[in-house]
Amino acid sequence: MNQGQYLYGFVFSESRQNFTCKGLDDQDVYFKNNGNLFLAISDFNMVDFSALPQKELLQYLKQHHDTIGKIMEKFCIIPFKFGTMIEDPDQIIKIFKSSYDQIRKKFTILQDMIELDLIANFNNFSQVFNEIKELDAIVQFKQEIQARSNPDIYEAQIKLGKMVNSALDERRSFYRKIIYNRLSDLSADILTNDITQDSMIASLAFLINKKDHET
Repeated sequence: MNQGQYLYGFVFSESRQNFTCKGLDDQDVYFKNNGNLFLAISDFNMVDFSALPQKELLQYLKQHHDTIGKIMEKFCIIPFKFGTMIEDPDQIIKIFKSSYDQIRKKFTILQDMIELDLIANFNNFSQVFNEIKELDAIVQFKQEIQARSNPDIYEAQIKLGKMVNSALDERRSFYRKIIYNRLSDLSADILTNDITQDSMIASLAFLINKKDHET
């Protein structure tokens, strides 16, 4: 595994303060700064999160959100999405140069906000997958392939995979709409993180006014 840095987010502070907490894999979190703007970072062995077993992936997700929560107790932070990593330390300089003005403006808006994270999974993914396999369009496509005298199996598998993924995305969209409809009125903004496992429905971050959170 290549050694790199895991990025938790941008932090704003009027004065440099001593801060320590543990991040992913129990590594110390440290700050790199450009003026009053900091990057919260920890050393990390680069991994492909999408290839991890679900249990291990969820452990990393929890570490990610717990670390951001600890930082948020002391500072205003604009978090990066889960899995943001860099291998070359020089990239930190590029990040500051490309983002400084934009991020500073965002901090003026977010000073009174708090982030609440939500991860939704299918309760029984095997059952969902089996239900999708029984959809009329998919059953009909399988029958058509079996009826052909000399079917192109490789092409058929690709098309079948796309049909299954499309049906799965439709189910995700259905449940995401329910989540949005119930929680959108309570939040100033909703950030969407990438889906890293087939069994995941959504990974969302809700920005909520601190006053609303306290009440």
